[in-house]
Order: sequence, then structure tokens, then C-alpha cells
Amino acid sequence: MIRNVGLYTALFLLTLGSWWLLDQQKEQEIVAVQLEEHAADYFSEGYKKVEMDTMGNPVNILTAKRLTHFKDDGTTELTQCEITFFNPDGSSWTIQADRGVLLADGNDLSLNGVVHITRPQMKDVRPIRVNTSDLKVKLDRSYAETDQWAEIITPPDRTEGIGLQMIYSKPITLELLTTVKGRYEMQ
Repeated sequence: MIRNVGLYTALFLLTLGSWWLLDQQKEQEIVAVQLEEHAADYFSEGYKKVEMDTMGNPVNILTAKRLTHFKDDGTTELTQCEITFFNPDGSSWTIQADRGVLLADGNDLSLNGVVHITRPQMKDVRPIRVNTSDLKVKLDRSYAETDQWAEIITPPDRTEGIGLQMIYSKPITLELLTTVKGRYEMQ
């Protein structure tokens, strides 16, 4: 009988302890998990987009190692991105950057860090390479600019300066804004 009283006491204490623990859990606040305000809603690895004109000719090709879109502000972040613009005369311009941000309007592209711009050699036209950083591109106007150092290389010539404004469709213009220096070879 004494043995049964000890067993009943142990069971009673175990029941009271379980009841107390259950009561403690009910009193704890339920914390809602809140997503970060600037959270990605979708992404793509190995992204490629080709924009074409009404005749089916490519206008531009955008590639990126990774594309991440953010719903809150509509921006799209690009990693190791490259965009090639095609002109009706057959010329093309390629802009490469490690990182980029395309604003929600789909028109303003900010390329951050080191940026390389190239135009391959064509008949009677020398190739061009531009090295700069932090380039702002207006896609609808075929326009790009930076207030950073830039160099324009058209072998064998080289020109450098601070600030660059560029139109990469006809009429093509490249303008260095200040502190311009150059090295030109006569043939």
C-alpha cells in the first residue's frame, strides 16, 4: 500500500508539472515572422533576354550570371552582367560590369564597379574600348554617362579624362568631360 501511495504521488506530481508547462506555453506570445522589407520575390541563374524589333532583328541582348528582382521597389539586381546593343548599320556595343541595378521603369540601368565598353572593328572603323566605373545607362536614349575616370582606347590611340558622356547609336559620340589627356600615334 505504501508503495502504491508513492507511485500515485509521483504520477500526481508529474501531472501537475505537465499541466504547469502547458500553461506556461499558452502564455508565451506568438511572434509573427516578418519578412524583410527589401526581400527578393524571384531570381534567375544564367539569365538571358533578347529584345527584338518588329522585323525580328535583335535590338539588345542582356545576360547575367544572376538576376534578382525585388517586389517592394521593383528593382532588379544583376551580377556579372553584359548588355549588347545592336545598331541598324550593323555595329554593336557591348557593356560589361560585375554588378548592375535596373530600376523599376526598365529604362535606367546603373552599372556599379569596373565597367568595360567595347565596339568591334568594322569595315573602315577602328575598334573602341572604354574602361571606366559606375556607369549610368538610359536604355531608351542609347545614352550612358559617368562622373568617374574613363579611358577611350582606339588602337593605337589612347585618351583619358574624368567624366564620360556617350551616345552609342547614330550619331555616335564619346566625350570626356575634364582633365583630358591623350596619346596619339601618326601613321
